[in-house]
Amino acid sequence: MAKEAGGKHVLCVGAAVLDTLFRVADMPKGEGKVLPYEMLQIAEGMASSAAYAVHRMGGRASLWGAVGDDETGTRILRDLSESGIDTSGMTIAPGARSALSTIIIDNRGERLIVPFYDHRLHEKKRACTPADIAPFDAVCLTWRARLANPPFWMAMWRRWKRWRSLRPPQPISSFPNPPPPG
Repeated sequence: MAKEAGGKHVLCVGAAVLDTLFRVADMPKGEGKVLPYEMLQIAEGMASSAAYAVHRMGGRASLWGAVGDDETGTRILRDLSESGIDTSGMTIAPGARSALSTIIIDNRGERLIVPFYDHRLHEKKRACTPADIAPFDAVCLTWRARLANPPFWMAMWRRWKRWRSLRPPQPISSFPNPPPPG
């Protein structure tokens, strides 16, 4: 995992989801059918969104999460990789269905989100050693990642703190290639 010149390497850990967004004039009320006037599908999720942001700000983003061994998982990995995110650390969970989310957004910006997460995505826990996280300048753990395996992430956090104590902190800038101080 060689670092790219000028950018910090950030590990984002958590959900990778295929979101389907529908734009509607008004939020549906009760049963019936609503026809959207716009639709978009995109690989997202909190960790994926963080990885996109890191990449767009000039950093190098790696994503650790899980997808199912299905067509949706293949699409999520392809979309993320084509966007410049390193997905080599992603887990492909045999027999699991990839996470999906339907998001309805009305003209006032109100949202209705219907997510689906297959519990089998996280049945097999990922091992993590200090050597696994040593190449990264920072780690972004999302809420769902911490819930998937709390003992694992607490252990990882302790390892990360120990590793960071041996290495001076590396600030991450929100601007690509900021000028040097002074």
